[in-house]
Amino acid sequence: MVCVNMFVLISGWYGIRPNIKKLLSLFFQVWFFSILGYLVFVFSYEDIHFSIAKFVHYIFFSDYWFVPAYLLLYILSPILNSFVENSTKRNLMVVIICFYLFQFVYGWFDRSPYFDHGCSPLVFLGLYLIARFLRIHNELYDKISISKVAVGYLLVLFITVLLCTLMAIKGNVKWAELLMQYSSPFTVCLSVLLLIFFSKLKLNSYKTIALLGTSSFAVYLFHDSTYFYEKIFYPIGCWIYVNNSTICSLLLLFLFLSVIYLISFLLDLMRIVLWEKIARYFNVSSTNSR
Repeated sequence: MVCVNMFVLISGWYGIRPNIKKLLSLFFQVWFFSILGYLVFVFSYEDIHFSIAKFVHYIFFSDYWFVPAYLLLYILSPILNSFVENSTKRNLMVVIICFYLFQFVYGWFDRSPYFDHGCSPLVFLGLYLIARFLRIHNELYDKISISKVAVGYLLVLFITVLLCTLMAIKGNVKWAELLMQYSSPFTVCLSVLLLIFFSKLKLNSYKTIALLGTSSFAVYLFHDSTYFYEKIFYPIGCWIYVNNSTICSLLLLFLFLSVIYLISFLLDLMRIVLWEKIARYFNVSSTNSR
C-alpha cells in the first residue's frame, strides 16, 4: 500500500515539469502494456473476443484507476509548483495540515466518495505537496539520523500490522482494510518516513537504480492489466498460497513476483527502444516520464 504513495511522493520530490514530449511518452507506455496485452489475450484465449468498446476502454486508460488520477496530478503540477515556490514555509505548512485534517476526517474516517477509498487525485495532490515541502525545507529533519527514521518506520509498521491483525481476528475486516487505504494516516506516515529514509541513504549504484526505476511503472501496468490479473497473476498467486506450506509459499511467491518484475522490465526495455524509434521518426524527444 505504501508503494503507490511512494510513486507520487517521488514525483513531488523531484517535481513534475510537464511538457507534451513527456506526456506522449507516458501515453505510449500505458498503451504499450494495455492495448498490446489485450490483443495478445484476444489471440491466445478463445473466451476473449475483440471488442471496439473494450479497445476504446483501453485508449482512455480505463483499465487502470491510477493512470487518470496521476494524469490529473500531472496536469495540475504547474499550479502546485507555483504555489509551493511562492509560498512561505508557514503558509505551506498550514495548507498541508488543513488538507490532511480534512482528508482524514472526510476521505478516510467518513469515507466520502470523492476520496474513493484513497484512489483519488485529491490524495495525490496532498502527497505531492508534502514531498515538495520536505525537499525544500529539509532542515526540519536534516539532523534526525537515518537509524531513527528507520526505527520510526518499523514502529509505525508494527503498530499498523498489529492493529490490522487484531481487527481481522475479531472479524472487523472493514476496519482492518481502512487502516491500509492510501488515505490512511498510517499509510501516509509510512510513505513519508520511507521517503525521508531513502533521501538520507548514501548509494553508489545510482545508474542501476535509475535503470530499474525507469521500469517500475511498467510492473504495475503489466501485472494489474485486467486479463493478465484474472487469467494468470491471481490464479497462480492463490494456487501457491493454498497448496504449499507457509515457508514454501513465501519463497515461491517471492520467485513468482521476481519473474513478473523481470518480464515487465524486459518488456519495458522493448517499449523504450520502440518509443525512441517512433520519437525520432516524428521528431519527438524520447524523454521518459517520471
